[in-house]
Amino acid sequence: MKFKHFPNCFVCGKDNPHGLQTRFKLDGEDRIKAEFFPQSWQEGGAGALHGGLVCALLDEAMAYVVHGTLGIHAPTVSLEIRISRPVKLTEKKIIVKAELIDKNERRRLYSARATIELPDGTVLAFGQGKFLKDKKTQLPSYAASP
Repeated sequence: MKFKHFPNCFVCGKDNPHGLQTRFKLDGEDRIKAEFFPQSWQEGGAGALHGGLVCALLDEAMAYVVHGTLGIHAPTVSLEIRISRPVKLTEKKIIVKAELIDKNERRRLYSARATIELPDGTVLAFGQGKFLKDKKTQLPSYAASP
């Protein structure tokens, strides 16, 4: 499956010098994952990754699995996030995973879930979202990732 990239996207855009430049990869038929390396400038207080960035990573992962595996543009219409433990900035690496869980083609509605985990599998945050296929917007033909 080929992934389409938006070069200026805050989370995955490779041309956004102020963004997170996260690289998602296919991990099975309806799943993706990425490694993320927390930085001190991303602090939200008390040595933890800012909660907004946790939400952004989970939202992007879910949107990415919908866009990337189905090849459609489907903006987020609902998002629920639960943070079970802070993502400490001292973590060298975290893993962001997402999977497609429902495709209601008739209603153009897609559901996905995502997690942020430590390399040992400990879940730090969980998200679920719904994405509505946009009939008018076509995905751009940017170069796909390897």
